[in-house]
Amino acid sequence: MEGTKLYEANQGFYDMLRYGVAIAPGPGEAPVTVRFVDWSDAGANDLGVAEEVSIKGKDAKAWSKRPDLVLYVNGIALGVVELKKSTVGVGTGIRQTLDNQQPEFIRHFFTTVQITFAGNDSEGLRYAPIKTPQPYWLAWKEDSEISARLDRDVTQMMAPTRFLELIHDFTLFDAGIKKIARPNQYFAVKAAQERVAAREGGIIWQTQGSGKSLIMVMLARWIREAFPEAGMGETEKQRVHRVYTDLLGDTSEEEYEEEALRLFKKEPGRMKLLIVVSRLLTGFDAPTATYIYIDKQMRDHGLFQAICRVNRLDGDDKDFGYIVDYKDLFRNIESAVDDYTSEAFDAFDKEDVEGLITDRAEQADTDLRTARDAWLGLLDAVEQPKGDDELFAYFSSPEGIESDPDAEEKARRRQALYKLAGRYARAYTNVAADPTHVQMSRAC
Repeated sequence: MEGTKLYEANQGFYDMLRYGVAIAPGPGEAPVTVRFVDWSDAGANDLGVAEEVSIKGKDAKAWSKRPDLVLYVNGIALGVVELKKSTVGVGTGIRQTLDNQQPEFIRHFFTTVQITFAGNDSEGLRYAPIKTPQPYWLAWKEDSEISARLDRDVTQMMAPTRFLELIHDFTLFDAGIKKIARPNQYFAVKAAQERVAAREGGIIWQTQGSGKSLIMVMLARWIREAFPEAGMGETEKQRVHRVYTDLLGDTSEEEYEEEALRLFKKEPGRMKLLIVVSRLLTGFDAPTATYIYIDKQMRDHGLFQAICRVNRLDGDDKDFGYIVDYKDLFRNIESAVDDYTSEAFDAFDKEDVEGLITDRAEQADTDLRTARDAWLGLLDAVEQPKGDDELFAYFSSPEGIESDPDAEEKARRRQALYKLAGRYARAYTNVAADPTHVQMSRAC
């Protein structure tokens, strides 16, 4: 694979790793498939971890590198980990890993690597396939009794069974980009696998940007491999569609269940499994503000539910959702809120529940002012004239962390800076959507 681009080389190796290689034992003998990994039993493999593995560059002029940890399965390097101390951001480890994949360093080593990791004690692990830009590295999210972030992530992602499963069932090559499942995709497919194995149906409800297409591909591939005989006849004419996928629009769950049932009754032999993913934007798990496309009559419970779901929060980076009202239904919102919250809030005074509905433009203006004040407040302590040198000295350690007694405090300042920058950017974006109501001066 010398001279091949890393993506193509990695994909070629992945195919051999996953499916094995057909080799003839001897002249004239039928080939047998040689497999490098026992995917069905993680414990049957020879698993190992090596520290600071020295890897030479391709030629004398190339740099040598020493990744912190290399994860081996049967002698094959399948994982690489860069670990930093808590005062050094995970981004440093990510950038180091990406640099190592450049031709002038040790790109050839990553031909076999399936998952790259970077982490520290304070932020935990980030993970990604090869050639993944820094903004797209992922964090694993799963309940655990382990409170230490790095320990939790290592236990959840590097356990032999989970590690091999992520490579075998949750890795895809898609038009020049290697992809690996996010936690929500992993658990959606795992839940569907259990239902399929029990010969039960179900509906996967997802949100915009949650990776619905990859869920379908990963689940469909697993079904084809786990049940190779399912839905197949003896002749080409008897073949049926083994997996049917559908994108669900602005249809309620109850309405779609009725629709799916009618379809099954009409053509029972055509489909053996129905996989449904929703593009109804509900706000579940959405990392940023979500939208909902209201273009049909909604009232009472349906309207109230749509409002609640699109505004459901998940973390600090989603303040509210947007509702685009094509049918001029907003005049019905207040009555819907009154109808479905009256009993729930009976024990509260009226002033305690005021503001359930607010003007987006006014709130955006307030949020921008608040974010600006917080930003300026953080910079108050920077020495005059607050130029680049003063800013660098306040937030970082130009001479190196080891020689700076305030390194930990500066790390906390940087984290606050990053958080405020995100809040300020979101507030500005919300204002930019409707700037006519903003009263702030241009200097802001």
